[in-house]
Amino acid sequence: MDKNKESSPDGYLREEFRLFHIETPLDHEISFHYHDFHKIFILISGDLEYWIEEKRYELKPLDAVIIPAGTLHRPVVKPGSEYKRIIIYISNDFFVNENKGLFECFSAVQSDRSHLIRFINPNSSEISELIPRIIADEEMGNDYGAEIIKRLRVTELLVLLNRALKSNQASYTALSSSNKTVEQIRDYIDSNLTRDLNIDTIAGVLYLNRSYIMHLFKQETGTTIGNYITEKRMFLANKYIKEGHPKGEASLMAGFPSYSAFHYAYNKASVSRRIGAE
Repeated sequence: MDKNKESSPDGYLREEFRLFHIETPLDHEISFHYHDFHKIFILISGDLEYWIEEKRYELKPLDAVIIPAGTLHRPVVKPGSEYKRIIIYISNDFFVNENKGLFECFSAVQSDRSHLIRFINPNSSEISELIPRIIADEEMGNDYGAEIIKRLRVTELLVLLNRALKSNQASYTALSSSNKTVEQIRDYIDSNLTRDLNIDTIAGVLYLNRSYIMHLFKQETGTTIGNYITEKRMFLANKYIKEGHPKGEASLMAGFPSYSAFHYAYNKASVSRRIGAE
């Protein structure tokens, strides 16, 4: 697949969905990033971990990773490993125009705190029969009716994921490595995002040394506490802007000290805010 098809300068999803089947290896390291749309990642083959917030998941073929909008994530592929995957980006409008119940597999992430759907018998599941059809239809390009077929495949995938979860043929698995202290740091940040946040405050609340939590967070997540706060506020500010708030007001509502601070962070992050980022 042409990698250029995946990229958009501003990182926004202009369609209701986009579907990719990719077999090319990663030629660079992917840093933590978020999207303003929802994402499903399905591993076909390869040896990798998927890092989501403070959790790390070791994936198996046909695992489905569910990533709601605004969630920081990155794939970490073992060097020299085969890496075949299906990636689907989905906007909120897709669920409005289709059946809202299809969103259940995303909303359940919030309560189960796991992003990984694993099938009990993946090779004999309906998902294993759907994957070849998704791949074949993705390769149709711009043929007549291709987008209609792809939309049907995305809908069918969501139906199968939700049905498998309801029938216990699949479940959200907690098989991930996660540091409890890092989880506490993230929970505190997420709950106090619009307030004045700094390392000393977080360390004081958790009764821990500031240097310790800075080192631990970077070691476990691959990003700094400061970057994590900025990325989360960026998503929130963009959400308010989309709702019609002026940019200056939205940036303050999201916890930025000023609009200039938001503008600086936005420009600095513009390279990673791409649809091509996995």
